[in-house]
Amino acid sequence: MTAEVGKRYRHYKNNREYIVLAFGYFTESEPLQECVVYQAQYDTDDLGPKPVFIRPRVMFEEHIDVDGTLVPRFQEVG
Repeated sequence: MTAEVGKRYRHYKNNREYIVLAFGYFTESEPLQECVVYQAQYDTDDLGPKPVFIRPRVMFEEHIDVDGTLVPRFQEVG
């Protein structure tokens, strides 16, 4: 899976949806590390309405082992 700006994704662990807002670079790494900027489509008590998160793109797009089965960390929704 390759993340795309404007698309909606569901996280495997919490089953909640997020929209990718942009891609950016972590400037304190060498080489620069590309990151995904994405926004929750839900509100939280501690972070407020629709919080925005940043995660390395490699991590956003990776597959992880869940009970012996590889699943995408984020899966595109519809």
